[in-house]
Amino acid sequence: MKRKENWGKQMELCLFNTLTFVLIVYLSQIACYLDQLSGDSYPPLHYVWFGLIPFAVSLLYQISCYRNMTREEKEAKNNHPER
Repeated sequence: MKRKENWGKQMELCLFNTLTFVLIVYLSQIACYLDQLSGDSYPPLHYVWFGLIPFAVSLLYQISCYRNMTREEKEAKNNHPER
């Protein structure tokens, strides 16, 4: 049962990271389109934040999930040591 729960967490993490990546690509495309409409030669800095903030949130979520999974695995080993 524990293996199934870990698999579910990994799938949730994968889905979250995939959606974040799609969001980053989508927002960067919008930024490029708006940039072309305004006639500027480079995108303004605040469009970069649309990509960095979701990426940072995704990275923090991934780190916290990894730490929780490793903590649970360590607890499981301590509670049921293999002989």
